Amino acid sequence: MSDQPTPSRLGTGFGTPSPALRLRCGMGPPPVNVDPLTPASAPRLSRTVHDWLLPGHGLRTGEYTLAGFSEAASHAGGDHYDWLELDDGRLLVTLADVSGHGLESAIVTAACRAYARAVLTGAEPLPEQMRRLNEWVCRDLPDGRFVTFVACVLDPRAHTAEILSAGHGPYFVVRGRTNHVRAHGAHGLPLGVEAETPYLETLRVQLDPTDALVLISDGFVEVASRDREWLGVDRFADALSHVASASPLGMIEAARASASAFADGQPPRDDMTMVVVKRDADPPPSARAPMS
Repeated sequence: MSDQPTPSRLGTGFGTPSPALRLRCGMGPPPVNVDPLTPASAPRLSRTVHDWLLPGHGLRTGEYTLAGFSEAASHAGGDHYDWLELDDGRLLVTLADVSGHGLESAIVTAACRAYARAVLTGAEPLPEQMRRLNEWVCRDLPDGRFVTFVACVLDPRAHTAEILSAGHGPYFVVRGRTNHVRAHGAHGLPLGVEAETPYLETLRVQLDPTDALVLISDGFVEVASRDREWLGVDRFADALSHVASASPLGMIEAARASASAFADGQPPRDDMTMVVVKRDADPPPSARAPMS
């Protein structure tokens, strides 16, 4: 993506991306030796699984640019985001948050990612696909675990997006021309709670130039201040409204900066994950196709 930093500018030398840059751009961590599984090595292994499941880079398709960020808390590893082009040219974007922490959550995350890629193919209506995904997850999920999950199917030619949230929220629609931000909540129960859960509702959004969809995990809105107050949905939405016209990476950096300033040095309570899907501004007249 044109607005992403390049390894030559922020790398460790000779074109090699630094560890921080790799994570910032969704490239995963540099190769590491896998330790034998012990109580001491489990946190490192969970973070390794978490990082390597993420997309290897940002994405640009048609008039859309996607960027993602995910940072595991020191003891966690249950967040995940993904994007995948479907056979009909639409784009599937997902974000999941597995309950609990540690290596077990990271393994459940890996299974959920595999199930989502197998089931959410675009061949059926999104509610039916989510119902089948929930059945798969319910079969294999350990007792007491569940997954909040949001799926977005973007049609980059029609400039529409259909979103279905299984217990996951909030997510945001950002109008770049007016700086208006609206938060939305869940349409049904999280995955893994009840095998017969119906998913009936979706949100359909028309995306105009400079508009964006922002998916986050609750680690962002649950950032706590020194007074033990949460950042919350309203403050997070306000931070987005001030950078509504920024690039996807710029919006992510602004959200991270807002959360960090609010925490004032307090460690994160949970994993923090964010995906931005943004439509470009109108192309210049010289780049537009001639009208017939």
